[in-house]
Amino acid sequence: MNQILFTQNNKQKTGKTDIIKIIRIFCIFIFIFGFFLTTSSGYSLLIEMNNEEITEPTENENLLPIPEIQDPIEDEPQIDTEKPDLQVSVSGNFVKIKATDETEMDYITYKWNDEPETKISAYQDDKTTIQESVEVLKGENKLTILAVDKSGNQTQIIRTYQGVTKPVISVVQEGNELVIKVTDEDGIDYVYYTLNGKDYRLRTPTTQKELEYRQAMDEGENRISIQAYSINGEMTNFEGRANSL
Repeated sequence: MNQILFTQNNKQKTGKTDIIKIIRIFCIFIFIFGFFLTTSSGYSLLIEMNNEEITEPTENENLLPIPEIQDPIEDEPQIDTEKPDLQVSVSGNFVKIKATDETEMDYITYKWNDEPETKISAYQDDKTTIQESVEVLKGENKLTILAVDKSGNQTQIIRTYQGVTKPVISVVQEGNELVIKVTDEDGIDYVYYTLNGKDYRLRTPTTQKELEYRQAMDEGENRISIQAYSINGEMTNFEGRANSL
């Protein structure tokens, strides 16, 4: 009887041992499963982090824009590039020169052939215009004219002119007479004179280059005016007074 009871107690101990083993195995399984879940979650999070694009901030990122300070706009100076207007015309035995500029003239120069040039500066009362009359030399001559404004712009004209001489008049008193003498290198056409309100006209052959005439004077003061014309159409004027003896 005692032996049977002993056998039953051993069976009870064996059953308890099996249960403990099962519990331990279950706990180990739970631990392994939990560790697996934790490891998998952490690995997935690491993959997501690695897959995210990491951008570094640029140099000026997150900085407030600084307004650009601009210099005040200044008017650009106007550059004068327009050349002076140079006009040349002939009046008798003279060349008339007129140079104008829309802003300001500086000077003009002119010269005959290779002679030294003559310079004329702008007038104080009108700095936009310069005018001059130049007598034409006898014979064929080249005239060079240069106009320069204050900005340095230039206009030049070169022309050739056939110059003629004007008649030369001289009057000398001899006693109660006036000796009138007229000369011209090309030839005298006629001489016209007025003495004390009376008109006289002297005509000569076209080939004559010298003329001399004696005119009696009235009593008292005598006034005389003479105009001598050459065959080229040039004229010289003379006026004078003389008292009779």
